[in-house]
Amino acid sequence: LAVNKETLITTAPGVFAGGDIAFGPRLIINAVADGQRAARGIHAYLQNVRPRLVRKGFFTTISRRDYPSVAPWRDYLRRPRRQPPALPVERRIGVAKVELDFDEATAREQGRRCLICTLNPIFKGDLCVLCNGCVDVCPTDCLKLVPISAVAGDETVAAIIERHTTGQPTASAMLLDPTRCIRCGLCAARCPTEAVKMESFQFTEAVLFEKEMVGDSLT
Repeated sequence: LAVNKETLITTAPGVFAGGDIAFGPRLIINAVADGQRAARGIHAYLQNVRPRLVRKGFFTTISRRDYPSVAPWRDYLRRPRRQPPALPVERRIGVAKVELDFDEATAREQGRRCLICTLNPIFKGDLCVLCNGCVDVCPTDCLKLVPISAVAGDETVAAIIERHTTGQPTASAMLLDPTRCIRCGLCAARCPTEAVKMESFQFTEAVLFEKEMVGDSLT
């Protein structure tokens, strides 16, 4: 069966599918999202309307004073990731569960390691005094201040560089490796000119249903 990725209706009349059975093994959060899409698709199918998802995103600046209350766990670097316990090989028979559960204390500790990827340092170049303080204080060395000549990219990047550096005798760029950033906020706390701020990205979504026949086929 073919599955419409937006409504999750299949080529079989009145049949909807999602999760692993439709898209193969994925994370549980994907299955939850599929459940929401399927609910919208089923409503649209029964009411003969077409669902349209409208999303709006926005950034919220978090002050230095308030950031500690929303920041990820301060002990992140001291608390390594733990693998869940597993059933011994000789006991992995039939449909026995191989990967076991954490005990409550370990589960809570691992849950607190979430880096909250919606939080990120945002740099404002017009306020930066090139003191390199944010680079020095970063515990994971994910920041690097480089001359603009060291930055390369496609036509879009080149246009941005030209727009911001025309007429400037010298120019620099702050590079951030998001895969190493732990959102500790030390760069924002260290900056003497508040050129670095921690911002949270959030979005709202609403489902609008338009009067239009959907039927049993993929649309």
